[in-house]
Amino acid sequence: MRKRPDAAGKEVSRVIDLFRNTWNALYNVLKSISIADFLDIALLTCLVYIIFKFVRETRAGQLIKGILFIIAVYFLSGLLELKAIHWISEKALD
Repeated sequence: MRKRPDAAGKEVSRVIDLFRNTWNALYNVLKSISIADFLDIALLTCLVYIIFKFVRETRAGQLIKGILFIIAVYFLSGLLELKAIHWISEKALD
């Protein structure tokens, strides 16, 4: 079953409108970004990189992994109502 030429033209028109609307939305967002926004993102990126580098190169990484594991166990045991494990992980976090 072939589409009529006018139906295909409408679909192409809809696709073009979609691209035009998407481009306009993206342009408006990029136009609203200021130098301060760019600087904020750049400084935050550098800070996160320095923290990750510090954690990887020291024993702090192992410590953070252990703490995150205990926190995950705490929340999962609370969610699954595992009372003994929840109590032990809660005491470990105190």
